[in-house]
Amino acid sequence: MDKNFLIRGSLVALGGGGATHGLDAALEAFALDEFPMVKPALGFLGWATDESSSRASRVRQQMDNRIEWLGSLQPSAGLAQQREWLAACDVLYVAGGDTARLLNGLRATGLVDELTGALARGLMIVGVSAGASVWFEAALSDAGGQGLRLLRGLGLFPGSFCPHYSNEVGRRSAFEEAIASAKLPAGFGVDDGAALRWRQDGSQRTFSARPDARVWRVSAEAGSRPCWM
Repeated sequence: MDKNFLIRGSLVALGGGGATHGLDAALEAFALDEFPMVKPALGFLGWATDESSSRASRVRQQMDNRIEWLGSLQPSAGLAQQREWLAACDVLYVAGGDTARLLNGLRATGLVDELTGALARGLMIVGVSAGASVWFEAALSDAGGQGLRLLRGLGLFPGSFCPHYSNEVGRRSAFEEAIASAKLPAGFGVDDGAALRWRQDGSQRTFSARPDARVWRVSAEAGSRPCWM
């Protein structure tokens, strides 16, 4: 593993579902059960969707007994406010929606640099779909309703990512083809109801909250291979 990615924080990448949809409570339990704090402070980032308020409410309702709620960060917040809010976060929960919209918001506000520092001190990011995709080097996305396309991510974690992997028609074949043709680096496809945890030492662990949900390791040499839960 590239030493540049040996960061202290961690990412729990959900393919879809989870608390923002009032589903799969075991996914967030999987994330929090391995966190070193009993009741970490959780902040919510909903910049990928116009449904931010309702999704934040569902996250708080489903996780309230396990967290200290910090509320949502608004895109209009200044850099000083962003820094103060993020410094108080132990866990950052990032909702799904439009991947390109979320990437543009993160890049435009300068929050990426702050997040890099937060990961270095041990922040855990829990991201759903678009909220998981943006942290990788690249992703397969249907952002903007333009069909499946390749997006350059923030590169805080290596490789590529595809959410809703076995749940939406065309995703698996398109992701495999992009990796086989070297348009995307090798990576992971994650089904709705499944999660990939990427730890600070570069190791991964997978989890499923649904009987048929899987995490898939995808490479040019081997195509899609299930990662055992």
